[in-house]
Amino acid sequence: MGGRPPYGYRLVDVGPHPNPSRAPDGRMLHALQRDPVTAPATELIFAMRLAGASPAETARELVDLGFPSPSAHDPRRNPQRVGVGWPKSAVRAILANPTYTGHTVWGRQPSRSVLIDPSPAASGVGSAAATSPVRSTTARSTTGAS
Repeated sequence: MGGRPPYGYRLVDVGPHPNPSRAPDGRMLHALQRDPVTAPATELIFAMRLAGASPAETARELVDLGFPSPSAHDPRRNPQRVGVGWPKSAVRAILANPTYTGHTVWGRQPSRSVLIDPSPAASGVGSAAATSPVRSTTARSTTGAS
């Protein structure tokens, strides 16, 4: 896997790279693992959205509870950002990211295939059934006030 892990996860080495041409160079295969510092914030974001909270309300709660924002958690990758507080746009971006609901696999290109039964793929915050209301309320909130 390549690229930056989504907020709430970290990359871990899970063994030698499966491609025989890359393994001799010491390249490793990576996987996503729950980040104990930031995953509770991601779980709270989804729980609050399911409870009807707006992204702005959620952002205020995250600040009040002291959770680091994505830019504050990794300032080395975000030198252009101050990292103070939680912008509601960061909450919206997390809610809109299909990696959290198991509908995409992090690090892969989008495909046009349709999952017949998405429940086994839901390895993120919750099952696909549990996050469906999040997606539908998020879609409504992008056109209305939050």
